[in-house]
Parts: sequence; structure tokens; C-alpha cells
Amino acid sequence: MILNESQPEKSLYVFGASIIDYLKNDKKVGAYNFIKLFDEIQQKLNISRSQFLMTLDWLYVIGIIDDLNDNEIILCF
Repeated sequence: MILNESQPEKSLYVFGASIIDYLKNDKKVGAYNFIKLFDEIQQKLNISRSQFLMTLDWLYVIGIIDDLNDNEIILCF
């Protein structure tokens, strides 16, 4: 389930929006290293690895991100 009614700040919507915002506002254009992205987002949001992976899965399924290889992702818009 995407919603988290007891802690809405921990929902996939909030995490997904933060990841999209980070990718759009980052000065680097192109592919993003998965581990470096997790480190940056984890410091900002205090997100667990499993929450981060679920958020990336969700963003991939809805077509926001794509993977180039095992270690890099790209923003699709």
C-alpha cells in the first residue's frame, strides 16, 4: 500500500516526490549512481534502504525513472 496514514511523511508519495525533486534539481544531467543517490536521499529524508527500493520500484512502474544498468538510473522526463 502506498499510503501511510499514521506517518504520512513516510509515504511513497512523499519519498517519490523528494527523489524526483532531487533528480530534477541536481546540476548533473544523465545517469545517477544508485548508491550515491541513496546516500543523498537518506541524509535528507532518513529513509531506510527498503523504503528507498520500494519508492524506486514504484517510480519505475509508473514510468518516471528507468535503469541503464545495475548501478545507474535516469529520469525519464
